[in-house]
Amino acid sequence: MINKMIKHILKQIWTQRLTNSWLWIELFLVSIFLWFIVDYIYVAINVYNTPTGFNIEHTYKVDLDQLLPGSDNYVSPERKKSTVGEDLLNITNRIRNYPGIEAVCLSQYGIPYSSSNSFSNYALDTVDVNMQRRNVTPDFFRVFKIATADGKIDSFGL
Repeated sequence: MINKMIKHILKQIWTQRLTNSWLWIELFLVSIFLWFIVDYIYVAINVYNTPTGFNIEHTYKVDLDQLLPGSDNYVSPERKKSTVGEDLLNITNRIRNYPGIEAVCLSQYGIPYSSSNSFSNYALDTVDVNMQRRNVTPDFFRVFKIATADGKIDSFGL
């Protein structure tokens, strides 16, 4: 009885082989698309969970700029008693001395996840190197908790 059923099923599969081949092709294509989607999601999750080497939690960005001559509260250079550099150091020291602040740094093109970049060419003899340059103060490494190879967080002796 079972033997006749298996023969009947195999006969039915053979007579409908054209229809079944389209089903197999469709199943194959769906499995390929599903593989690409699962692979993409797996890679995206792995990249998201990979350590970046820095920590941006509890960090804040302060942008500074100068007032233009026509602006309210503008102080002309003749009346000003300090230079721009002295003002910048004064602001940095005030922020650094505020309770709860761990570290303060100044940077130009140095903020993680920033789309701003600065590139420079450096040459020695016949070797020319184009590199990305980030101007930062030594506390930059403490602000973003960038560790040395042995796991210490410091200013790398700067």
